[in-house]
Amino acid sequence: MSELFYHLDISQKPQMVITLSKKFSNRKEALLTAKSLLEKTALDLLWKRAPIHVEEGMQFPVSSEIAFELLKMLSSTGRLLYKGQKVIIDPFTNAEGFVQAKALNKTQVEICARFKLGRQEEPLASCRAVFWGSPQWILYAGVIRLLDTEVSLKWLKIPATILQEKELQEFLEETEGVTWLEEVSGDPLPFICLTDRHGGFANLWFDYGIRGKIAAFEEKELFWRKKTIEKQWEQDLLETDFSKKKVGDSSYYCPLDKVAKSITFLTEIGWKVFDHQNKQVVCLGQETLLLEERPQAWLVRAEFDYQGHRANLQQVIGAFNRRSCFVELAANTVGLIDLKKIEEKWADFSELEFDQEGVHLPFRQLGLLSEQKNPLEIFKQLKHSPQPVALGEKFKGQLFTYQNQGLSWLSFLEKNQVGGLLADEMGLGKTIQVIAFLSQLELKQSCLIVVPTSLLFNWQNEFTRFFPSSSIHVHAGKERMKTLPHIPSIILTSYAVLRIDQALFTSLDFQLVILDEAQVIKNPDSQIAEVCFQLQAKMRVAITGTPIENKLEDLFSLFYFLNKGLLGERKQFQAEVLASQIDSRYLKRTQKLIRPFILRRTKKQVALDLPEKLEQTIWVEMSEEQRNIYEKYLQSTRVKLRSKDTNQQMQILEAILRLRQICAHPLLVDPTARDLYQYSGKFSKVMADLEEVVEEKRKVLFYSQFTSLLHLMKKEAQNRNWKYVYLDGSTKNREQVVSQFQEDEQTLLFFISLKAGGVGLNLTKADYVFLYDPWWNTAIENQAIDRAHRLGRSSQVIARRYVTALSIEEKIMRLKSHKQQLSQTLMEDLSNVEALSLEDLIHLLD
Repeated sequence: MSELFYHLDISQKPQMVITLSKKFSNRKEALLTAKSLLEKTALDLLWKRAPIHVEEGMQFPVSSEIAFELLKMLSSTGRLLYKGQKVIIDPFTNAEGFVQAKALNKTQVEICARFKLGRQEEPLASCRAVFWGSPQWILYAGVIRLLDTEVSLKWLKIPATILQEKELQEFLEETEGVTWLEEVSGDPLPFICLTDRHGGFANLWFDYGIRGKIAAFEEKELFWRKKTIEKQWEQDLLETDFSKKKVGDSSYYCPLDKVAKSITFLTEIGWKVFDHQNKQVVCLGQETLLLEERPQAWLVRAEFDYQGHRANLQQVIGAFNRRSCFVELAANTVGLIDLKKIEEKWADFSELEFDQEGVHLPFRQLGLLSEQKNPLEIFKQLKHSPQPVALGEKFKGQLFTYQNQGLSWLSFLEKNQVGGLLADEMGLGKTIQVIAFLSQLELKQSCLIVVPTSLLFNWQNEFTRFFPSSSIHVHAGKERMKTLPHIPSIILTSYAVLRIDQALFTSLDFQLVILDEAQVIKNPDSQIAEVCFQLQAKMRVAITGTPIENKLEDLFSLFYFLNKGLLGERKQFQAEVLASQIDSRYLKRTQKLIRPFILRRTKKQVALDLPEKLEQTIWVEMSEEQRNIYEKYLQSTRVKLRSKDTNQQMQILEAILRLRQICAHPLLVDPTARDLYQYSGKFSKVMADLEEVVEEKRKVLFYSQFTSLLHLMKKEAQNRNWKYVYLDGSTKNREQVVSQFQEDEQTLLFFISLKAGGVGLNLTKADYVFLYDPWWNTAIENQAIDRAHRLGRSSQVIARRYVTALSIEEKIMRLKSHKQQLSQTLMEDLSNVEALSLEDLIHLLD
């Protein structure tokens, strides 16, 4: 009798099928063949359902509920076959099913269904059969085992494949039964999505890589979310100018003027930012200014590099005019615009017309292009920037580095036919820079230099010293000519004469007009300013040491002279002055316009160029009234000296003293000379210099041998509310006075008499030493200067000697170079008067 075999088939899902051969198509025959009670029980279970007659025999469908139990019974017979091969069941060891996943990138995951038996792992596809009923089981290596799993059967049924898009998102919801070859749910990366076109409102999002993105406001509890890290990122956001504020669909708010700063900071630390159209925001990298010289103007272009994307100036200005914080760069990218910075640098271009090339900017408006305050730095942007000027043999001096730069600046302005204001701090050699400039200038027409009357001689003297071959014509005095030289010359005149001879000067064309102490014309309504405005010249230069950049009311007149039209019409300028009190943009625009044409260096800025002690001699001319008093006294003295009945030596010494006092101020000898400024050219010049240094908050030691002159200075200081200290022979509290000058920042002036302040004082806080009346003993002069220039002094000291030209002061200055003992003989020790010959003394009065 043949054996009864049970053929297993699982192809007819979802049921399992057991097939018996035709020989056992009768139930009784099959039961009679059964060899055990367990086998008979199994056959009874099969025959409970009507069999299906097929060619091979009888097929018995088996529901999944009883499938595994039935298989255990049939397996015990040893005659359970699967595709012709005997199989057995291991009811004690279950296989563990799981899905192995690997993230290929942020949008794709490769999965593979696998099972585990102890330490053994194999792909589920390596099984001969997998039954997906309940319970599910596998057939591997001839053994059937139950398959346990916590993952959805959907993913176990899929062979190795790549998931993406919706299918991937569904898979990522699985919490159990998935083994990742690499951790997929790493720390989230933050990004913000702006919800309005200005960037003021935003939402915070987190990118979990392959798991996707989720908004911070979503309360959804997901096993892979890392709330602690999310909170840390939110805190970083709140440390910018974004704050938590629910408005509509937005959860965070940033003031509009802080948007650029906050977004820039976030992108710099690695955040991504998207605008309200979901375009990524990138920050500005390099900004490149492109200038091309054109006739009477500069072609201005600019390129803005945004991480490889480029925007031109017209695009940026267009976005600025729309008050948009973003400029379109590409289909999915916009560039961040800092409206504040664009306004500071480029707002003045918003009203200019662009063509396909760019915008054409007149040279005089070059300051609009740069935030640099130093004109030398501004011009470096130009293709043909100022170049070093080689001084020829005509110039007989040596220039410091900063003075060479000033020469280059003046030459550059002359080439471009624009004017400039040389405004270096007092003592830094503005006059010598201008003379050096004139020495290398090819004169095709005359140059006019206008100075205060008191400085005419100083300019003559400086030309003689540094540019002796120059053709100088001094147009001054009652005997001056009614015409000017026909050949190109350097013409020196005073403001007073210019005003008187305005018809002559305004009828001529000059190559260059220079105004020294140009603050004289700061009032545009003054007669002298109107005359200066009418002068015709290819280039104009103004010289002043008075800082005026922030004094808008003073600027208009100076620049109306230098570069007419640069600051607009006067009414427009006055309106902007008023507006600047409310809106600083007007002030900033004016400052930008004038910066290329103002060159100002302070002593501190050029400290490395200067020697530790810089001594200067300032030659000052007498006023007309002062000259009359001086000459009258000199003539009367000469008459007296012709008399043989007098002690000539005593008379000469007294005359020298009185003439020196007249040089200081006639009021010291003539009580009718009460107008302090009209009667003394030196007093006027020194007061102007004191105004300058006081405005700069510099400290000054002011020396004079005449206490009566010091009292005049004290009175003027009081009238101007200048804080000062005073020391002469009668001062009792010397230490207190010195301490106040050294320690009080508001005490800028120290008036000192010769006898009281010559020795024993340590005054290292002084920046300047003014020697009002020259001392003929060089050692005493040096001693006075060294009160400031000594150990403990950290910066340079500038000492200025004021000497009255064409006077006894000038003669003694020239004589002292070879008669060092003269000062002691004349001023200190009359017992040694015999050390000088009578001829020497009389020479001083010639």
